[in-house]
Amino acid sequence: MDETKSHLLCEISGLKHLTLYNPSRAVLQVLPDWLAKLSHTLSELHLKDNCGSVTPGVLKAFLPHVQDRLRSFSLGLSYSLTNHDVFSFMGQLQELEHVRLRYYWQLKPPPQQPSFTHLRHFTVDHSRVQTRYQVRSFCKWVRTAVATSPIEALSLVSDEDGEYLGANLSFGSLIDHMTKKHASTLRFLDFRSAFVGIDALEMLFRCCTSLEEFYISAGPTALILFREHLPGLRYLHSASFQVCNVKRNKFRLSHEEATSTIQGGSPTFRRLAINGTKWEGHWISTDGGEVIFVVEEIRKEKILV
Repeated sequence: MDETKSHLLCEISGLKHLTLYNPSRAVLQVLPDWLAKLSHTLSELHLKDNCGSVTPGVLKAFLPHVQDRLRSFSLGLSYSLTNHDVFSFMGQLQELEHVRLRYYWQLKPPPQQPSFTHLRHFTVDHSRVQTRYQVRSFCKWVRTAVATSPIEALSLVSDEDGEYLGANLSFGSLIDHMTKKHASTLRFLDFRSAFVGIDALEMLFRCCTSLEEFYISAGPTALILFREHLPGLRYLHSASFQVCNVKRNKFRLSHEEATSTIQGGSPTFRRLAINGTKWEGHWISTDGGEVIFVVEEIRKEKILV
């Protein structure tokens, strides 16, 4: 949208949720005035994908209009912003609960520990990490962001999700942090693109007993460990594993194994997925009037063209 039309956005009022993809400089110039008009209704603001035109000045300009009501905020990639810029802005959003940020490596870490006392859901988009140093830097950045928060859901979303990218580097230090600092609040964990070693995984299952759903990338022994700890995960309803360090066609759970695993959990445990194959348990009534619990493989429906 060019400058001649961007002012028309300010005519739109009453929005509760606002999402802008690849926000241009022209749109960002009128955004403060638009947000001022939406200040009594807007609770979600999402700036997605290419956010290169979002500068510290842009964040400062619209802060007064969102700092009291905004509960959900997303920000795409902007090399114009430092960690300090983003975290300082977020720290002034008094009701912020849901955040999605694009991570990129920076030489300087945030100068001080941010305090996000209401943050419950944190999603991080990131590109491929190829070295241990990159993994350590990434994990440290995430730990810094959530350290003081009552975090309930943590998701790491890689650009290369679902692709095999060579050696699996461990994100165990992040799991270690979650088990020590957030075990009582953590409900949802998405590490499908972040490999977790067996020791860290055991700590997760042992400490984070309030987990309701997780996606984990781990080695083939993870399922054995999971079965051992499954009875203690009383609130778990869904578990998904991306099994690494083994050929995909050499690792497959039988229907009997999937059934015994699901039946070995608490009454809430219903769904299990291994490398994309999914099983679900549910109660059915037989022709004889008996109610029984069965586990079935969920198959993708074929799309007819």
